[in-house]
Amino acid sequence: MPLKKSTRFIFLYGFIAVGAISFTTLFSLAEIRADALRQAMVLQESHIRTFRALLQEKGKPVEVRNGKLFAGKYLLNGNFALPDRVKEIFGGTATIFQGNVRVSTNVLKEDGSRAINTRLDGTVYQEVMVKGESYRGETDILGVPYFAAYDPLRNSRGEVVGALFVGVKKSDFLATYNKIRTDVIAIHCLLIGTFLLLTYLLLQKRKKAERVLRKSEEQLKYVLTGSNDAYWDLRVKSRKLTFNTRWAEILGCQPEEMRQDIEFWQQLVHPDDLQIILEQYQENVKNNESRFRAECRLKSSSRGWRWILLRGRSVDWDSLGRPARITGTATDITERVRAETELRQSHRLLQTVFSSLDEALFLLEDDSKVVIDCNTSAEIMFGYTRAELLGISSDILHVNSEMAEIFSRDAASSYQEKSFYSTEYQMKRKGDEVFPSDHFCNPIPGEGNEPALILYVVRDITERKRAELARSLLEEQLQQTQKIEAVGQLAGGIAHDFNNILTAIIGYGHLVLMNMSGPDQSRHHMEQILAAAERAAGLTQGLLAFSRKQESNPQPVDLNGIVRNMRKFLERIIGEDIEMTLDLEQEGLTVLADTGQMEQVLMNLVTNARDAMPGGGMLLVKTGLLLAERRLPHPSYSQQSLRYGYISVTDSGAGMDEKIREKIYEPFFTTKEQGKGTGLGLSIAYGIIKQHNGYISVESQERAGTTFRVHLPLIDQETVTAEIVKPFFLPYGQETILVAEDDEEVRNLGRSLLEECGHTVIVAVNGADAVEKFSAVADSISLVILDVVMPKMNGRQAFEAIRELQPDVRVLFMSGYSSEIVTAKGGLDNALDFIEKPIIPKTFLQKVREILDRQV
Repeated sequence: MPLKKSTRFIFLYGFIAVGAISFTTLFSLAEIRADALRQAMVLQESHIRTFRALLQEKGKPVEVRNGKLFAGKYLLNGNFALPDRVKEIFGGTATIFQGNVRVSTNVLKEDGSRAINTRLDGTVYQEVMVKGESYRGETDILGVPYFAAYDPLRNSRGEVVGALFVGVKKSDFLATYNKIRTDVIAIHCLLIGTFLLLTYLLLQKRKKAERVLRKSEEQLKYVLTGSNDAYWDLRVKSRKLTFNTRWAEILGCQPEEMRQDIEFWQQLVHPDDLQIILEQYQENVKNNESRFRAECRLKSSSRGWRWILLRGRSVDWDSLGRPARITGTATDITERVRAETELRQSHRLLQTVFSSLDEALFLLEDDSKVVIDCNTSAEIMFGYTRAELLGISSDILHVNSEMAEIFSRDAASSYQEKSFYSTEYQMKRKGDEVFPSDHFCNPIPGEGNEPALILYVVRDITERKRAELARSLLEEQLQQTQKIEAVGQLAGGIAHDFNNILTAIIGYGHLVLMNMSGPDQSRHHMEQILAAAERAAGLTQGLLAFSRKQESNPQPVDLNGIVRNMRKFLERIIGEDIEMTLDLEQEGLTVLADTGQMEQVLMNLVTNARDAMPGGGMLLVKTGLLLAERRLPHPSYSQQSLRYGYISVTDSGAGMDEKIREKIYEPFFTTKEQGKGTGLGLSIAYGIIKQHNGYISVESQERAGTTFRVHLPLIDQETVTAEIVKPFFLPYGQETILVAEDDEEVRNLGRSLLEECGHTVIVAVNGADAVEKFSAVADSISLVILDVVMPKMNGRQAFEAIRELQPDVRVLFMSGYSSEIVTAKGGLDNALDFIEKPIIPKTFLQKVREILDRQV
């Protein structure tokens, strides 16, 4: 029976309603699942952003140190605080990967324990860890299906060192859909009754999802606010920018002053940075990179240019795959940039100072003393390159391990006292050359206030030490010179007076000898007296030479000849209880020397040897040749001739210790009893030999005798041959001669010698007396003999006064000083006639006769 039309319409409408409801139900189920998937992805995107923000709060950048993953100083391995915090906020699961290994997670294994040290693999591993890209979608974790979001973790160098994961089990998230699917038949049976209910439930579900999304966005907002970052969202096509109020704080303006158009923001960017940012953005788009990072300066209304770190990522793309929407954060890094700039400037300044110092600078590790840096001066000073020094122990710079240990102890002491210290060490260059150095060491504290590094400064003090040694030698020489000069002044005065006494002895002795006839015993005695007096005259010459008031008269002489001529005299002065032996070099030893002064030196050395053997002993006088292979001991003579002749005097006496040897050449130093020595013998010998460009050496030990050795440079000339002695006859004459001499004995001697030769003699006791007597009988006087040094008026002054009376007067000067000294200090002309005291009658009379016979 056909149905009523109304019924058909009811059935039709019912069928349509049922069909519509069924279709609507099926469509709703599909929409529920699709919407759940979308919500899952949106939620996971929000969750992972929140997760990353929480991670950045702990610290940045993310780095692997010592095999552990850190966020700044925050250790992530085995630390479940962040995953558990994400679970508290969102109810899902979260994981931090180091590489592909889970190091912090709330994903549970079947036994209920956390899935620590399990690995990420498969497609997600390839996308995240290998390609370094984010992953959004479905995946299996330990065999359980999840809606998941993965982001790679990068270190400060951009390297992928791990990953972040947030997700929810599909079974949990799709529970409602599965339940509806199992009840679909019942729903069809209750289409009408449940239609409104399903509609209501669908609406309620949507509202709930919206509330969850809003809550998630609010939580993200709180995270951003807590991180002190500004938020921005750019719609690329409309060029519209949205932002939060943190921007107003950064830019120092009111929120209403900021516009949303991109041109407004481009005007805030520093001109030098704008083009760089645009180019970087274009490069990211070209390379299809979703993330964006740049640093730039933005103009602040109140605080000048502010450095801003922009970080963003593309979250939407157009049909061509180009970014349509970019969101991100901005961090004010002005203070960090300023600190980095100051740090770079300080580093450059330190490097400049470090490299420019003349001292060698090292940075050493505190415990191993390994060199971790050095400057150019260190390379130059030690001969190593910087590459050779880096990474090696500083022990290589020390002379030996003992010196290195001393350095380590001193350095350790400075650590404990936390102070700077300095000292001197012997250091070693690359070629094993040892040099003196000053060291300065200062600890540089590291973490925990413990010294981490050592600033090690080395200064080469070779030149300073050399200068100090040279100064010491100069001071020593100056002291010796001052002593010798003081003694020389005394010796010069003594010699001058002694010459006057010797003049009388030698002069009268010759007068007596001239009046003797025949070789009787008295004549022999007189000759011995004259010989001794002439040796005494030699002593005065030595004193004058010592004081540099008597110029020596060096001639080529044989050292062997000097010793032979002195033999008998030396045997007499040493006595019978000392046995003297001569050991003379076979070949001649020709030197340039003053014979009298050499005899004086030899006599002084032999006299000292005699005094060192009061009970008798052995005395050896030896001559020899010193070849070039031996260096001379005194630096002042190190560049002299390579061949030396020497005279050595060796005794078997008590010897000397080192302290005495250091003082033997000092004037007035003597070890003899009071009244038995003057302390001048070796000083005179030292001065004479130094004047001859030679040197004296001494070898002595207590109770083992002493050897003095005089070295003189050898020459190639032949020795001076003795002149043939011609018979002497008194040069007689009848001239009138004026003799001016303040010493009575010398004055009377001169009168006697001249009168003996037939002359008429007028005597004067000083220069003024001589001028007065000359003026009285000027026409009858043929010769004036003047002593240079006289009271009232000296010889030069008397000569000038007499020359005014008679310009062509003949004058003979005499003095106990040499002609050179008299010329230099007495003001006499070199052309004037001069004779030195003590006067030898023969020489004196011949000089007088020579002047008288000279044509005026």
